Amino acid sequence: MQTLASGLNQQVLSEVIHVSHFQVAPQPLKIVVLGDSLVYGFGDPEGGGWVERLRRQWMSPEASGHVLYNLGVRGDGVRQVAQRLEHEFRHRGELRHKVPDAIVLSVGVNDSARLGHSKGRNFTAFEDFQPDLSALLDQAQQLCAVFL
Repeated sequence: MQTLASGLNQQVLSEVIHVSHFQVAPQPLKIVVLGDSLVYGFGDPEGGGWVERLRRQWMSPEASGHVLYNLGVRGDGVRQVAQRLEHEFRHRGELRHKVPDAIVLSVGVNDSARLGHSKGRNFTAFEDFQPDLSALLDQAQQLCAVFL
């Protein structure tokens, strides 16, 4: 049975795979994916989320050998991702001596969560969210290519 979450994960997975087929690289790409529970894989108990599904596909013998790091943390908002961005970028297993080729950011779900009830205020006020997201993108773009 396909849920809304798994349907969205499949759509995102298809788009990332589609983009990756047009990427020409002399060696496998090293990509970090940072964000919230959607990156972490929440809501996809069978496949572990779109990042894990893509990572497994890339690990198959006939695949390109790209390396994908799932750095999703349940509950993280834009500010929390910004706080850990550079550390996560620079200290990732085999990436310690070579920085990643790209960062994929998936943020905003926890910032837009309603507190208390469906008509409650957002966890992060919209007038704060916009500059926070802009600052996160600026910070990430100083490191490497970024996909949001």
